[in-house]
Amino acid sequence: MSYPNRGLSIDIGNEKIKIIDYIRKKDTIKIGHSILLNTPENAISDGVINGVTDIGDVIGAALREKGIKTKDVIFTVASSKIITREVDLPDLPVKKLNTLIRMNADEYFPVNLTEYTLDYRIIDRVDLGDGMQAKVNLVAALSTLMDGYVELAESLKLRIRGIDYGGNSIINFASHLDMDNTYMLLDLGSESTMVTVMNKKVVKFNRNLVYGTKVINNSIQNHFGVDLKEAMKIASEQTLLNHEPETNDFLSNDVSSALNQILNGVARLMDYYASRNKDSIEHIYLVGGGTGINGIAQYIERYFNMTCTILSENPKVVASDDGYGKNSVFYTNCIGAIYSEMNLLPIHILNKDKLKVSRRLKLELALLAIVLVAVVVYLPFAGLRKLEKEKENLLAEIEEKQIAEVVLEEYNQTMTSLTFHESIIGTSSSTTEIMADLLEKMEAEIPTSVSYLTMNNSEEGILISCIASDKLTMVNFITILKNMTLNDELVFSQVYVPSFSEVEGSTAGNSYYAFSIACDYVQEVE
Repeated sequence: MSYPNRGLSIDIGNEKIKIIDYIRKKDTIKIGHSILLNTPENAISDGVINGVTDIGDVIGAALREKGIKTKDVIFTVASSKIITREVDLPDLPVKKLNTLIRMNADEYFPVNLTEYTLDYRIIDRVDLGDGMQAKVNLVAALSTLMDGYVELAESLKLRIRGIDYGGNSIINFASHLDMDNTYMLLDLGSESTMVTVMNKKVVKFNRNLVYGTKVINNSIQNHFGVDLKEAMKIASEQTLLNHEPETNDFLSNDVSSALNQILNGVARLMDYYASRNKDSIEHIYLVGGGTGINGIAQYIERYFNMTCTILSENPKVVASDDGYGKNSVFYTNCIGAIYSEMNLLPIHILNKDKLKVSRRLKLELALLAIVLVAVVVYLPFAGLRKLEKEKENLLAEIEEKQIAEVVLEEYNQTMTSLTFHESIIGTSSSTTEIMADLLEKMEAEIPTSVSYLTMNNSEEGILISCIASDKLTMVNFITILKNMTLNDELVFSQVYVPSFSEVEGSTAGNSYYAFSIACDYVQEVE
């Protein structure tokens, strides 16, 4: 799912709020306005918005001051409440890969996945000789974390179109750079440091360290008794980093030790990367608010004995305001999020947007009908043939919109059932041979008015969640399962219904039945 080609991209950090008003044309991003704001104190922590009103007031005032009218918004979020896993999977078509991931998600994430939003990106493909393998970065975000950003967008009267994970944003940013070597990109944030290793345009490694430059600013605040803004100014103007402990004063020791803590964590990740990859890191690039610390690039270069550069230019970005050029290192995640196809918006928000689209289609249909009437009644008879042609075109558009509306309504009723139904046979690559035969037979024999939602397989049996148009269809499906055989032997010893409910549809008298079926395998007698 791609984000809109025009909108606002916002990254809310502990110290700074970064906003860009952008237009995307293929890989080129044009920035009309860039805004860098101080984050209200205690308004956000570990990505969790604690002060929607405070942040909303600051952002709203800035948008009004700049005269920005754009209403679509995307956010990029970094937090320890976002879990990532890298897994190797068969390189399947998108729909089949979606099904495979969601059927096995509980194996990757030891959490209650009903409380999380799940998405993924393919970061690389590898030819194993006997087939292609996809390296997949899975992301699970706590839905309550995302709710804060939804609430913020609503308070600003903006349409939230997507939420990206900060690690994915930085990968997107790096993959659109023109680099020919293997390099490490460090995003130096207040509460965390994102470590990414790229080989040209392919990501090889991405981890989020829970150490950030906040501890450096805290040391300065405590030493001078100043607020955060003044501490950041001191860090940018004074030379506080020094590799020689014996020449350091008390404050310089604190600042250097705090940075060493971050770099020690980076070094461990570099060792981990080196143990699994043959391509050596040749260069280090820095982005993020931490690059404002005086002498940090030189300090890191000496620490790792490797060339280190602050990455302040991006040929894919064209900015019309002077502010972006001076503060470009702050906007890395905002830029990367624009390229993203990952969306961590909770499903109920996505569905609400679909319903809004459906209502808009109805309004458009009504307006088209009015236009038709006006055309027929008021225009001269001499142009009748031309009008008839226009009428046919309009009717064709109406028919397309009606079809789209029906599809949207079915989507809201069945959610992911159609995707599962189409790709159920493809998931046999992750099950036993018996399960593959069973799936194929079920696909052939189930009533067409039954749709799967989920299916969980275990050694004892399977649990299927599905919907049916009526009770008779449900009973027929249960009977089919009870009598199902493979190699002339019954598959299930017991078939029963743990849960059942009637669900009202979106129109009066239009209801369906949601139910689950537990099927216990016949156990072989030893």
